Amino acid sequence: MRGSVMAILLLPVSRGLHRWLPNHVLLRRATVLRNVGRDRSLHGVSGHAHGDRGGLGNVATERPASYIKACDVDQIQQFLLGPRWGLRMKPFGTQGLSMSAEIDEQTVDEGEDVGTNSAGEQPVMEYLQSRGIDIVALEEMEFELPKSKSIIKERLDYLQNVIGLTIKDINDYPLMIGCSVRKNLSPVVQYLQSLKVTKNSLPVVVRKYPQVLHSSVAIDLIPNIRYIQGLGVELKQVGSVLTRFPQVLGYRIEGTMSTSVAYLVMIGVDKRQIGPVLTEKPEIMGMRVSNNLRPKVEFIVSCGIPHLVVGKMIENRPYILDYDVDLKMRPAVDALLELGVRKEALPLMLVQYPELLGMKIKDKVEAKLPWLTAKVGVRREDTAAILEKLPQILVINVPTATKRVHALRDLGLTKDEVAQMIVICPQLLGLSIEKHISPNGEFLVKEMGRDIKELLEFPAFLTYDLELRIRPRFVKIKEKGVNCPLAWMLNCSDAKFEDRLNGGYTPELKVEVDATFDTVGRLRVHQVPKSQDQSLSFKSII
Repeated sequence: MRGSVMAILLLPVSRGLHRWLPNHVLLRRATVLRNVGRDRSLHGVSGHAHGDRGGLGNVATERPASYIKACDVDQIQQFLLGPRWGLRMKPFGTQGLSMSAEIDEQTVDEGEDVGTNSAGEQPVMEYLQSRGIDIVALEEMEFELPKSKSIIKERLDYLQNVIGLTIKDINDYPLMIGCSVRKNLSPVVQYLQSLKVTKNSLPVVVRKYPQVLHSSVAIDLIPNIRYIQGLGVELKQVGSVLTRFPQVLGYRIEGTMSTSVAYLVMIGVDKRQIGPVLTEKPEIMGMRVSNNLRPKVEFIVSCGIPHLVVGKMIENRPYILDYDVDLKMRPAVDALLELGVRKEALPLMLVQYPELLGMKIKDKVEAKLPWLTAKVGVRREDTAAILEKLPQILVINVPTATKRVHALRDLGLTKDEVAQMIVICPQLLGLSIEKHISPNGEFLVKEMGRDIKELLEFPAFLTYDLELRIRPRFVKIKEKGVNCPLAWMLNCSDAKFEDRLNGGYTPELKVEVDATFDTVGRLRVHQVPKSQDQSLSFKSII
């Protein structure tokens, strides 16, 4: 049987269908055809699933699979090509296998005879042309259409009024005219609506994947939907997933879909996060591992980022898998290095802001450089240092950031001093004036009695929460009578701060930044004091 089916698949597909029907759909239906003799119930799918009550589905379940060898090859090929052809097979005779394919509209539309044309009705082709249909394309495909205008009118009205397609949409995929309203269009549309595909999204789904209209709900659609739900995509999100990427309805579960998901899990994407990742970026299910996913992941790894961290990046920014290696990723990384970004700083930048991999870096830098040099006062040679610490500078809102620069100067700092602080801590450009810059600066001078110039040594003071971090720790060092730099007081965890208080201030203690990867695959910045084997962790970047 396997040989017979494969022989059928290798036959030239006439009538232009090879341009429209994916090979894996033929293979899936071939598998069903091969198995029907062994499983009368077709895994719970009756002849109705094929949109053919009296069709090949029922015939095949009445005889062993070996009988199918005797079938006319063209008849089996018609079955493989789907229910839109409206084939109706006559039952087996008492003398053996006798099947005759007839185009019978009663298996396709409500009680209309394909062989009749009511008096006064214009020919079907002329009617289609009057509705704006490109009949030349239909004639090239040479497939049978009902001869009744009323059937064609019903189909066109359904496509336009119920689904919401335009004549251009129909002309882009004329095979949909061959779909029965009752047997094809209506069941598919009702199923899509049950999956929360909205009225406005329905035409979008069909435009992107018109083959869905002649798919079998039971054989082609339900298994794929159950599979993606099993991956963690919630039912309420299925509609939006299909709207974005309806092609998932036509993929083989055991092919691209399963291998792409398995690869993501292998590189470190949490199984519990697969559903959210696919909900945000369902196109991943159509990406092949060998020529799509793996080259992208390996390029990011080559930048100094471990596989596990790449997995975490994908969990948070799945759209980075859209970036082409040669067209976007590599040019972006090369541009960063050419601008003076240190190679050892590159992993931290990419994890902090993966969008860099898809940017035209030089264009972004050239757009921001005049503002940084003229308005902020930063030297051109310091641009790379700022970019390393705050890659989001490339997309920062200039008017808003300019207001923050002025707020820093209002604290009593000169233009050059503010520029110096921004080079050390460019995150100042993203701070809230009302919540951080103004209240922290006022607290430093009025309540702590410090000189505003201390910010030149530790500009990050302005980034800490006043009520949760600065004030409580200031109260404690005041009670202890400890006089210490701002960094000693703030740049550590609560536990480390208590240890410091108990041990007293050590002037020679200095802190250095060391970017390392922890064991769970998340990139963190650790502050490692030279004189102690202890570290202070900031919040995870991703």
